Amino acid sequence: MKTIENDPRLPAWLNGVLNRWPLCLDEESVRTVWARCSDNQGLYAPGEESLYMNGVFFVRLMRPFGVFLGVKPVVDGRLYHFGFGWKGNGRFTLTLRRQTFEESERGVLGPNLGHARGWDRGNA
Repeated sequence: MKTIENDPRLPAWLNGVLNRWPLCLDEESVRTVWARCSDNQGLYAPGEESLYMNGVFFVRLMRPFGVFLGVKPVVDGRLYHFGFGWKGNGRFTLTLRRQTFEESERGVLGPNLGHARGWDRGNA
């Protein structure tokens, strides 16, 4: 299944380009190859429920190509997310963001509920 996104921060023509092959693939063709996260419970391999996970650091490598990193230097500080490649929904992205937990929960396209706080295990 192909996911079509319309990001209101982008001009309509760019959303159109990003929603066409080869920048938008079927979800089934995009998978995590390797992922690790370190949080208050230690090092673990997260699932595919979220592109970024909460923790001191986070790394996700995806196929056909995607590198996504997350860093949280201090407990009550900001989250830093960097990423380049195809997301789990099949759309190509370049992510460079710095945000608080509150900003992350508000989201860009609507609320992101169920996010982990502090050093707790879960979605960032």
